[in-house]
Amino acid sequence: MSYRLLAIVILLILLLFLGIGVFREYGQGRAVASEIERLQAEELRLVGEKAEALSLIAKLSSEYYLESQARTKENLGLPGEQAILVVDAQNSAVIPIAENYQPKRRHHLADWWEYFFGAR
Repeated sequence: MSYRLLAIVILLILLLFLGIGVFREYGQGRAVASEIERLQAEELRLVGEKAEALSLIAKLSSEYYLESQARTKENLGLPGEQAILVVDAQNSAVIPIAENYQPKRRHHLADWWEYFFGAR
């Protein structure tokens, strides 16, 4: 009878250790699954940001955008174009722009140097 009791106690101890191991593995599996879900959500967010950035790059490097920026910020135009300066409804003047247009080919550091130390 004591052998049966000893065998039952040993089996219960083994079952307890086995249950603890299974519970640990289950907890680790849940942690890994939640980490995978978090990383997948972050991937979707980053893919969206990448698409947004690529769209902005495409917009900013388009010919239309560059031309509009040259016209508004640098007051440039294409050769042969004329601008009409309207002073008042009765008096207007035609001013030729970009007669001998040559785009500035300077390094941006030269622009900064002129900005800080150039003639004012």
